[in-house]
Amino acid sequence: MSFCKKTKVQPQENPNLGRARIEESRFAKAEKINKKLDNLAKTLSRALVDVELRQLIKAEAGKKFNGQYDIFYKHFAKKNVKNGETVSVKLKKQWANFDTEANEVPKFTISVPVHFDKWNENEFIPLVAVARQDVDEKDLVFVKAYDHEGNEHWLDAHKTPDVPVIVLVMNERTDEEGNVKADYLKNNNKSSKGGRTETNPEYLNRVYSSDPYNLETWMLGDLELRLVVTGATNPTTPQTIFEQAFYISKGAISTVVPNDPCHCNDGQMLDVFLFTWTPAYGNYITHTWIEEDTSYGLTGEISIGVTYNVPPITASLTTKIGIGDMDDHALTATVHKNDPIAQWYGHHSTFSFRVSFPLW
Repeated sequence: MSFCKKTKVQPQENPNLGRARIEESRFAKAEKINKKLDNLAKTLSRALVDVELRQLIKAEAGKKFNGQYDIFYKHFAKKNVKNGETVSVKLKKQWANFDTEANEVPKFTISVPVHFDKWNENEFIPLVAVARQDVDEKDLVFVKAYDHEGNEHWLDAHKTPDVPVIVLVMNERTDEEGNVKADYLKNNNKSSKGGRTETNPEYLNRVYSSDPYNLETWMLGDLELRLVVTGATNPTTPQTIFEQAFYISKGAISTVVPNDPCHCNDGQMLDVFLFTWTPAYGNYITHTWIEEDTSYGLTGEISIGVTYNVPPITASLTTKIGIGDMDDHALTATVHKNDPIAQWYGHHSTFSFRVSFPLW
């Protein structure tokens, strides 16, 4: 008779549980921040009865330190209102914990994302809304806001209000100290020539969106878009050729020029140098656009197809691009070296772009 020795098998934890715990922690953190933002909005809305505070907010937001009408609170708190008090002191008179709560919201920012130029700060007291964290903008239906008497209002998340609104947000364009991220470019208005030849520089020409609010809600101001350009100089290894983030105006990107059948001048002109398309890259380059939002540290990946095509060798490759947990994949498109210069990629729809070669 033989006996088999029983070995105690240690239970194995489901590998997905680790990610689930991270996600649970992320949601709990976001909910804490949402509660703080809610309290801060109630307080600021009451404080806006003070015309001097409204005047200071209008003046500071108008400086557009990061390209849009934002005020980084850490810096703003030290500003003096006309009566000599700092903003911090004035707001703590409304609620003693204002600065404590504000300091616990990463990159806490006061923003005026809509109708800034129409705001008569001497007469009009805007609502103060909250940009909820860890919520996909496409899933938002209503946005909570407060008036100066403490009443709640619910705004359509997908329809821009008819009047100025102040929104409390976590800034997408700065680091924790309010320094603007270095990888964002200022747009320019150089004209594009077009016409491809060998070993010429490739330029990002224009970007267009028929509905930029589908990419990012009105509460968060203009778009923060990241472009990743990938290609391959051999049949096995894709590589990132260019990566850059851009501030894109929602008004400019949705512009349609009448009586322009090729839509050549729609959207926003960028004309940014991407790379030199040498023979080593073959005939295909892949462009991937990501709409960036505030991340909670949980990152993901999207798989991108890359074609290596240097006759007689052709290979279909795959690479991965990292994205933040709240980022959206706006578009991936493949550009062929022989594509016409006026071609739009993305079917001139929710998001599209054009590239160009100078004509030597």
